[in-house]
Amino acid sequence: MAGTVAAATKRTLIGLLAADPGRPADTQVEYGFPGRTLERAVIYAGKISGDVQLASMAGPTGRVSRREDLMLDLHIAATTPGESDTAVVEDQVCEAAEFVAHFVAGNPTLDGSVDGLKLIRVAGIELDSDVEDESAVAVLTLKLAIMSHIR
Repeated sequence: MAGTVAAATKRTLIGLLAADPGRPADTQVEYGFPGRTLERAVIYAGKISGDVQLASMAGPTGRVSRREDLMLDLHIAATTPGESDTAVVEDQVCEAAEFVAHFVAGNPTLDGSVDGLKLIRVAGIELDSDVEDESAVAVLTLKLAIMSHIR
């Protein structure tokens, strides 16, 4: 196991979301922002940050047990060329956010496939929209709380 669950949780979540047949139509799922290959909407992982607390002193193996309380920014972006009404793309990112929220609520340990992961849940949300280059654009960021205990 790595010294943190951060990368494994991010990678596993993206893989599970991409494979889920309930994903909204026309919504890509990528590990990072796809840039020019963005079709219409995308779910992608961003920054992870958080706190680490020592749970015990190092034993004879030299390993220190610890608890991580991390926050993953999961971004959902949508664009509609030729559209000036941001409500259209806001509805689209909100639909994708609902998909993610239901997925995480129903699978809070990501199938048990990340060693040390105890819980992942939606802890916050940010929504922003604008019209750029004659396209309506919206970005919704779900703040996903990640709790782990690493031995």
